[in-house]
Amino acid sequence: MRINFPRKINIFSFENKEIEQQKRKMEKQALINQWLLEQEIAHIKGWDFSHIRGRYKEEDDLPWDFENIIKSYLNDTDYLLDMETGGGEFLLSFMANAKYTAAIEGYEPNIKICEDRLLPLE
Repeated sequence: MRINFPRKINIFSFENKEIEQQKRKMEKQALINQWLLEQEIAHIKGWDFSHIRGRYKEEDDLPWDFENIIKSYLNDTDYLLDMETGGGEFLLSFMANAKYTAAIEGYEPNIKICEDRLLPLE
């Protein structure tokens, strides 16, 4: 005959799981708060990321130069599309024919910058 005793419940394991869940929620909220603060203090205009200077490392040791690659293929009659153009600075470096050039930007603060810089070229 086999007698089954109720499983022993470890109250501490429940408490530890609950504490861990609360800790994760707090860490997530702290991260969200940090992102919101960054968004508030950021003064991104075009591709100006100076507010984070010293807190990131740029990839300047790449074995290729995107601008030079584009320039090596670009002809006066080629169509050029700059997606997520920022403030249009990079696009303007090509001095492309405005008749054959288009740019799109989805970041609201940059849209006005794009209009001011790029629309007069039409």
